[in-house]
Parts: sequence; structure tokens; C-alpha cells
Amino acid sequence: MSAHPKSTEPDWLRVELRIEGQTCTIILSGDLCGTSISALETQVDQLGSSPWTEVIVDLERLATIDGIGANVLVGLNYYIDARGGQMTVVGASAPVAAALRNCNDGVDLRLENATAADVECLPFV
Repeated sequence: MSAHPKSTEPDWLRVELRIEGQTCTIILSGDLCGTSISALETQVDQLGSSPWTEVIVDLERLATIDGIGANVLVGLNYYIDARGGQMTVVGASAPVAAALRNCNDGVDLRLENATAADVECLPFV
């Protein structure tokens, strides 16, 4: 019996931004890892020109995250905080939440397993 060959398909990440008033929702789908972070970084650049005070990061459709992807989200939190905003992470599966907690770089991560429609969740601080 032969071993299955390792997939050579690149990891993919879909990033959707929804801006309503002063709230920006970032919806991530797929895999957030070292080979897919450029999709998120491109969208984050657009945040600088938007008048938001609250950013909701919806991870409900995020399948996997690695240490690099987790660090990007921690960095995003620092960026939002420096601009006087607040970032809330919702919908993280147990493995994704564990990866974020393991890579929090001293940031107190409080994650709510909810959807973006549930804005009463705990902030990513």
C-alpha cells in the first residue's frame, strides 16, 4: 500500500470586510497560516481609511490557524488598540481558540464562541 502524496495545493483564505457606520466586521474563511496571510494583510490595509471604532473578527468559517496566523491576529489587535478601537473575536472553534491562546504574546485573550451577529461577546483585549 502506498502512502498518499502530500497535497501541493496552496492554503487559501477568504477575507470579507463589512463596514457599517463605525463597526467593521472581518469574516475569515479557510486557513489562516503563513502561506495565506497576505490575503488578510491586504484587507487590513483598507482599515486605515475607514472611520471605525469597533472591529469584529468572525472566525466561524476559519478551518485552521497556525502560529503565524495567530500572530497576525494579535498584531491586528495591537493596531486597532493603537487607533483607539476595540477588537472582538467571535465564532472561533476550539482548536482555533486554543491556537490563539497559545500565541497571545502576553495579550489577555478572551474569546467567545459565537457568531458575528452576537455582538454582546467578550472583547479581544
